[in-house]
Amino acid sequence: WLIDEFASHLDRARLGVVFGTGVGDLAFWGNHFDRWRPLLNRCGFVGVRGPHSQSLLMDHEVEKGQVVGDPYLWLKSPVERDPIPKRLCVNIGRTNDSLWGGTDRDLLDFIAAALLQLKGEGWSFYWISVWGKDIDFVQELRQRVDPHSNPILDARDQPLETFSALAGSELFLGEKLHSNAMAAVAGTPFVAVEYQPKVRDFAASLGMEDWVVSTAERDGGSLLNQIHSLRAMRDSAQSKMIENRNNLRNRLIQFSKEIKVEVFHLEEDGP
Repeated sequence: WLIDEFASHLDRARLGVVFGTGVGDLAFWGNHFDRWRPLLNRCGFVGVRGPHSQSLLMDHEVEKGQVVGDPYLWLKSPVERDPIPKRLCVNIGRTNDSLWGGTDRDLLDFIAAALLQLKGEGWSFYWISVWGKDIDFVQELRQRVDPHSNPILDARDQPLETFSALAGSELFLGEKLHSNAMAAVAGTPFVAVEYQPKVRDFAASLGMEDWVVSTAERDGGSLLNQIHSLRAMRDSAQSKMIENRNNLRNRLIQFSKEIKVEVFHLEEDGP
């Protein structure tokens, strides 16, 4: 349905623009490039989220693809604060079991076991949700790991408090893509839980792919090693992530300016 909808709008438009989206991984979503290719090649601008998306476009003869980053990276954090040592901000959520390996319930059990080990090491937690249907899931995780910890923050209703929690955390562990995007905006290094390939693509755009953990793995030791490794390299990883984030923010701004110029030219030329 998405391809049909896109084609319908493109037929009526004077300019087709793809702005900071991902490209569906073939192994996860199937190959639909026979239909997408001619549509994307008709667009005036094709900007994608990350390098894996760009590679897929190049491999399938889409001519104009370029990495501009996720549009969320345009934002700047409204909060700056020093991180609390061994404070981990956490997000998980529901995917309707549309994830690599197992089910949402399996993943909750896996994450809970890992966080209990971290709690035993002296870690404390913030909890955030970026989608209303995830709140009860995050609440269950909190109850199982540390019921006396900070209450859950809903990023949609409490953006300032959420950014404060992110900025005040030494690290972030996030499943949902835009929870990791919020961490990047806040300047907090993250271990991304790859439930779908788009999460890896986003992390790669920021130079954070080394700290991606696939939900297909279910290896508690591997997840803990990633968290410990990132903590040991926090300063250098943070500097690299922020540099990449700022570069992508500049690309988004420049991409928008180029689109704006083309739109004005079309308006001046008339119908």
